[in-house]
Amino acid sequence: MELATLTELVKSRLNITWEDDITTAKVTNALTDALPSLCAKVGLAYDYDADEAASAVTEQSGTAVDITAPSQLRHLLVTYAAYIFDQQGHLFDANYRTEINACRQRYEVRAIEAEESEDDETEEDTDDGTDTG
Repeated sequence: MELATLTELVKSRLNITWEDDITTAKVTNALTDALPSLCAKVGLAYDYDADEAASAVTEQSGTAVDITAPSQLRHLLVTYAAYIFDQQGHLFDANYRTEINACRQRYEVRAIEAEESEDDETEEDTDDGTDTG
């Protein structure tokens, strides 16, 4: 995941046009606080590997999610990080409930579709072509 890219998006959202290491660190911290929480809200898995200082976001099916790609999820993440930076994180859920639920439903549907697809593949593998009727 490109944390630097996301940090710049949050800074842009906050109209931070100056370069300051302390401000950048605060924005990055807000972003890293927002990410696991938002993943939980929308039903995604968040895995952080402290040894490699890397994280991964995946759907329930195990499919990787590119959080840096333009999407409703990225919009929610950038907005949530901005709320946290402004010490208003407690207001995010109420203000973005509809978008959070829509995003969660999208990932739940994908999980169901992936499960059904796996079930169909399993049935095809066990079908030996003989007629039992």
